[in-house]
Amino acid sequence: MDTAKTAIIALSRNGITLGHKIKTGLGGAVLYAPQKHAESAGADVAFSQPVSQIIRQAFSQYRQIVLIMASGIGIRALAPVIQDKRHDPAVVLLDEQGNFAVSLLSGHLGGANKLARRLAVICRGQAVITTASDVQHTLSPDLLGKEYGWKIQNPENLTALSGLVVNGQPVGIYQSAGENLLKGELAPNLKRFSSLEELYKAHCPGNIFITEQELSRNLSPLSLIYRPPCLVVGIGCNRGTAASEIEQAVFDTLSRFHLSCLCLSDIASVDLKSDEAGLREFARSEGLNISFFSGSELAGVDVPSAPSQAAMRCAGTPSVAEAAALLCSKGEIIVPKQVYRPNITVAVALKPAVMPAEPSAGWLYIVGTGPGNPDHLTPAALQAITDSQVIVGYKTYTDQIAGLINGKELISTGMTQEIQRAEKAIMLALEGKKVALVSGGDSGIFGMSGLVYDILRERQITGLKPKVISGMPALVSCSSLLGAPLMTNFSVISLSNYLTAWTEIETQLRACAATDLVMVIQNPTSKKRGEIFALACRILLEYRRPETVVGIVKNADRPEQEYWISSLGNLAEEDIDMNTTIIIGNSYSYRWGESMVTPRGYANKYQLV
Repeated sequence: MDTAKTAIIALSRNGITLGHKIKTGLGGAVLYAPQKHAESAGADVAFSQPVSQIIRQAFSQYRQIVLIMASGIGIRALAPVIQDKRHDPAVVLLDEQGNFAVSLLSGHLGGANKLARRLAVICRGQAVITTASDVQHTLSPDLLGKEYGWKIQNPENLTALSGLVVNGQPVGIYQSAGENLLKGELAPNLKRFSSLEELYKAHCPGNIFITEQELSRNLSPLSLIYRPPCLVVGIGCNRGTAASEIEQAVFDTLSRFHLSCLCLSDIASVDLKSDEAGLREFARSEGLNISFFSGSELAGVDVPSAPSQAAMRCAGTPSVAEAAALLCSKGEIIVPKQVYRPNITVAVALKPAVMPAEPSAGWLYIVGTGPGNPDHLTPAALQAITDSQVIVGYKTYTDQIAGLINGKELISTGMTQEIQRAEKAIMLALEGKKVALVSGGDSGIFGMSGLVYDILRERQITGLKPKVISGMPALVSCSSLLGAPLMTNFSVISLSNYLTAWTEIETQLRACAATDLVMVIQNPTSKKRGEIFALACRILLEYRRPETVVGIVKNADRPEQEYWISSLGNLAEEDIDMNTTIIIGNSYSYRWGESMVTPRGYANKYQLV
């Protein structure tokens, strides 16, 4: 996101305060505010004109506009200058509290939907996305291939074809070039065809063509033609050949072989031509990449045409045009060497369109969502959730971040279904989806990270590299609520015997209790495990005094949060449940008022009074 191209326009003091927060979150942007507020509020641009005039000026100057005001003000100001989604900037509208970020204009092509989701993260609000394809989680024709440089030859048909997609009408798809972005399962109304003949016979109401080929028949207004940058032209030429001659040779070749010039991405030649003015001028004027290869590199390439004695004599290789096209494209020759006049040879290669048999992986974030309050989500966790298309998680945890999930696919399940959630997240990522598997606290501490790696290892899935996003563990939040109980070495033990045998837990519990480490106890009890907690309390009393300070926190950072200080002797009688974290002090821990403290040792080394 180029935030230098973003304008933030706010009207009220509260709105200006929010504008500063957004500007910081985006890492730039220009903040506009009324002159009566601007000086005290530190806006970048103060204005005294009517806000409608400022909004219209910004509409022609910026690619992204954030309006912090009532929707009516923004809509009335924009009405006279709106053109269409191919030209209008992205516009997102927020209330002054940042509760809702509404994608108003250019949701896809302009990026307003993406911006709204980013602003919702910054403001801890909710993105409001109304684009039908986003709501239905189906294909967005105006975004297809955009990030890979695909061009739409007939964008005037976008609206009509998009209407077919979101209304469930059959749409045929033929692809012969470009990245395989439509791998995996498609919506039921989207049908792939392996040839143009099959597609034409199907008589679908609408069609999508992703191809380098020029289409001979007249197409209906319900067809879209995508042109991936997939053609490479190898060129050999005499010294001093003009750019206009090269242009004519290239475009005449493409036309004669029914190839779209919109798919042209690169030209290539021998390195002896790296200073050829005509070649470089042609590449520059057409916005093409240009590559050069040594004679020895070209000589090692197998080509379909007979060797050229002239090329061997001048460049040390039997082929320039074909060999350069093949090396640059890493694909196949679709137009063998063509000779234009005596001074230019041209060959065309197609970049590979065939993807590996195993689908390329998407993203899999394993995100720690913290103890429960969305305010304690880390910036990295917020960004991972924002960037993901699909959120997978235990319902309690997905409910806690509901405001960040709007417009995304949500897969939420109950307790004891961890394996199913992990499998689903992995499967979706392997299909190319951007997935966030959310886990309470930190996903690497009694969370979902280990299970994901277990599945990948057991099933030998090597094509997916999960990224673990840290979250605030519950023990950190509990420690803060209690005071300073974890100022020195400590251990963490879960009493849950769901996956670990009680005999193993008991061994660890006794070992830690004997060391005088501060102990954090998680998952202490449940309706089915009451006897385990009672037994654990008796074991701890074998090693520590009954008056040992104990801190107890229930539902940390959740609305029903409560915490208090007790003692080890009274612990078995306390109101403990599975959402409780217990911190058992060491022999030096003490209670100070309503706080629990474990001294680090400063008083032993320094004079504190």
